[in-house]
Amino acid sequence: MGRDVKNIKVGDRVTIPFHESDGTCPQCRDGFPNLCDNAIMAPQKRPGGWAEYVTVVNADFNCIKLPDEVDMLSASALVAAI
Repeated sequence: MGRDVKNIKVGDRVTIPFHESDGTCPQCRDGFPNLCDNAIMAPQKRPGGWAEYVTVVNADFNCIKLPDEVDMLSASALVAAI
């Protein structure tokens, strides 16, 4: 866990969108991170892709906490729609 991450803790169940957003551009600030000016496509831009352990840019913005009742298959469908 990076030192700058405040909202995600080790052991949290999370998923991330297919593209990670910077959280700072006008689109992100307006609530449209899917239109981020600086989007990063994880499997294309760095090793690890969709592995169990992967680096997430701006984790507090890009990690989506999963409630216990959401299984991983459902979570994978969720992020496909983001």
